Amino acid sequence: MQITEIQGGSSGKMVISMEVSSQEGDSFLSSEEKLADLLNEVGRQATAHLLKEQDESAKIIYNDGVVYYSKGIKKKTMKAPTVGSI
Repeated sequence: MQITEIQGGSSGKMVISMEVSSQEGDSFLSSEEKLADLLNEVGRQATAHLLKEQDESAKIIYNDGVVYYSKGIKKKTMKAPTVGSI
């Protein structure tokens, strides 16, 4: 099972193609878990596409008389807290 193609067009549409097949010898549970992982990845890709599309629109947001603008796309990294730092 795999994603075979991801296409994002200028019209705002995204097409994700995937191939689903079971491996000989895999149990039903194993196949179901692989399918769930594949569908989760499809969801992550689609969500990233939608978020990027929203950010690129650079709409002005008005809230209680204050004007907010998009900061654009920036590469950010985050360090997850460790057990000792909480």
